[in-house]
This record gives sequence, structure tokens and C-alpha cells, in this order.
Amino acid sequence: MVVIPFVLALTAIQCDATLQPVTAALQQNDIAKASSLLAAVPAECSQSAPFFALTGVTNELSGQGDAAESAFRKAISLDPKSARFREQLGAAYLRNKKPREAVEVLEEARPLDPANPALKKFLIGAYVQTAAWSK
Repeated sequence: MVVIPFVLALTAIQCDATLQPVTAALQQNDIAKASSLLAAVPAECSQSAPFFALTGVTNELSGQGDAAESAFRKAISLDPKSARFREQLGAAYLRNKKPREAVEVLEEARPLDPANPALKKFLIGAYVQTAAWSK
């Protein structure tokens, strides 16, 4: 019974190492490289929450807002306690002019990471946009 958690932990560590070059490419704003690295990720890592979050960031930077939202939603479904993935989805909603959806997902993230300043910034922006849209 101890073998299964060990194997899962080992896979998570391997996936983190596999995804690190994608993160590095995105930090350098090399979207093409990030896309090609994501396409080459092994199957056991391509169904992880971090994989979908990085896919969402790559899609967002490529101008594929709807695909980014979908990827962030998948990341959240795999790791529902992640405030970061909800923050990323909320930010994507804001960029895609969906402030009401942004408020909803950012409010869900707030209790998960109440001290997060970026989350607070996005939430304020979402409330401001929601007020502007309702006029």
C-alpha cells in the first residue's frame, strides 16, 4: 500500500521537472518554444493540473482566450484547492471581457489564498468592470 503514494509522488516530481522548461520558455516570452515543449510532454504528465495551467498561459499569450479559459478550468477540476489556477482563470476572464465570470471564480479563490495581492487586484478590477458593464 505504501508503493502507490510513492509512485504518485515520483510521477509528480518527474512531471514538475518535465514542465520546468515550459515555464522557462514562457518567462522568456518564447510562446512557440513553450507550445512545442507542451506538445512533447509525456502522456503521464499531460493530464496534470500544472500541465493544463501552463497550456492556459500559452494559449492566453497566443491570443486564444477561449482555449486558455478551458485549460484553466481543467486545471481547477484536477486541483480544486488551487487559488493560483482560479486566479489565472479570473484574469483570463477579465482579458476576455467577462467580468461577471471573473468575479465568481476570483471570489472562490479568495478564501483559498486570502493574502494574495494579485488576486485582490484582479478581484477589484473585476468588480469595477462589472459595475461599468451594468450601466
